[in-house]
Amino acid sequence: MPLSPTASPLSRDTWTRAAIVLIVGCAVLRITALAISPVSLYQDESQYWVWSRHFDWGYYSKPPMIAWLISLSTGLLGDSDFAIRLPATLLHTGTAIFLMLGARQLWDERTGFWTAALYLTMPGIWLSGFVISTDAVLFLAWSGGLFALLRLRADGSWGAAIGLGFALGFGFLSKYAMIYFLVSTGLAISFDAPYIGWMAQQTLGRNPLGHSGFDIASFGMGLFSCTDKAQLEFRMAMAGYEAPTNHQMHHALADSVAQGHTLAWLLNHAECDQQG
Repeated sequence: MPLSPTASPLSRDTWTRAAIVLIVGCAVLRITALAISPVSLYQDESQYWVWSRHFDWGYYSKPPMIAWLISLSTGLLGDSDFAIRLPATLLHTGTAIFLMLGARQLWDERTGFWTAALYLTMPGIWLSGFVISTDAVLFLAWSGGLFALLRLRADGSWGAAIGLGFALGFGFLSKYAMIYFLVSTGLAISFDAPYIGWMAQQTLGRNPLGHSGFDIASFGMGLFSCTDKAQLEFRMAMAGYEAPTNHQMHHALADSVAQGHTLAWLLNHAECDQQG
């Protein structure tokens, strides 16, 4: 009997499919509404279109990304209200995807679905999907940077680091308010015990927070004398470690059981090394 509605793989797949259908469905609905909308451009949108006709690294009051995107869209579809506003819908669609992925990284597929649903159905976001503005570009950069940051914190991969750098660059080329992403990230890091412990260990040679600043992977890397999780997984496999076959990702109880299994194996391996 399943422990919860999110315990079975079928349930997780269902939430993922539902999120995809929701995001794509909203995008199609918005694009259709844009195509038949009789509402003409307002002043700021017209100004952005004028900018798009002359490439530059910056304009009167904004960075260049919004003009570049409008130029790309009108270059493909021609100069029309629909083509000028189309990037707004696509940008919000991308933001919903990144928010869904971030929620899945932190919690599970069900949370990812409801995060995307909440974002796409907010009145302000729904209205913004029909208006080309720098906010839509900023939201995509911010949500993409947040997801990359979560991935970087989880596995420290180069792909996540490159993705974060790309999101920051995209954001600063979109709206100067992207500086608040760096400020808020710095504030969040200052309260992140695992990161503080890791930095203290690297710079001071000791962790003032005690062992709570480290996780099971850090213990394993120390035990096997390796520097990243990929090496750790390889060396553990060579030493005979077998991951639980029924491990259900993003499920709190299942994750705890799997981590306990891994920690017990590492402790047993360390004891065997000492006895040997």
